[in-house]
Amino acid sequence: VQGKSLLAQAFAGSSQRLGPRESLAEKARSGIYLIISGIVAVRVGRTIFKYGSGYSVGLQYLLTGSTRFLDVTTESKCQVIFLTTEKMLALMENESVHMSLWKQYGVQAARILMALNPAFEKWNDTAIRKVAEKGGCFHLQDPHGANWDSVRPFKLRPETQYTVLLRGKCFEYKGEVSIKVPQMIPSAFQFAFFKNHA
Repeated sequence: VQGKSLLAQAFAGSSQRLGPRESLAEKARSGIYLIISGIVAVRVGRTIFKYGSGYSVGLQYLLTGSTRFLDVTTESKCQVIFLTTEKMLALMENESVHMSLWKQYGVQAARILMALNPAFEKWNDTAIRKVAEKGGCFHLQDPHGANWDSVRPFKLRPETQYTVLLRGKCFEYKGEVSIKVPQMIPSAFQFAFFKNHA
């Protein structure tokens, strides 16, 4: 009941209508947009991805402070729900909500990264989405705080085919791999060290 009350408070008065060609980049630094209807375009380098209802804009910035996927504009008229950072932080005090947001962000990041990877060039978006949604999300350190000095070993599971690092750094055999997060970790990694979140 308390969770429902918190959700009701968070969503109260937050519905908005946006016109086509509106940039959500700056706005998404003060909260997240949940797309109810319409199409948004996410630009990553020269590639544009289009998403509809259920996609959220600003989740990456809320959780990690990264702006890598924040070049987002509306492609059509959109109905959205806007939740301020303050409302989101209040919701994230519930651990299951917090973990669900990490999972959602992981799925969104995986969909984009897989589509950019030549290994998946023959896959359609539906196949990529299904694989991304089957994945798990693991916090290798405290999800609420960053400890940049701490290194924790993490052995990739033998059945793991694809791994996406959402936050932090990874190492293999004492050699640091310099990557811009979020990023896919090569499947050839047999043993990896991660710093901060993953």
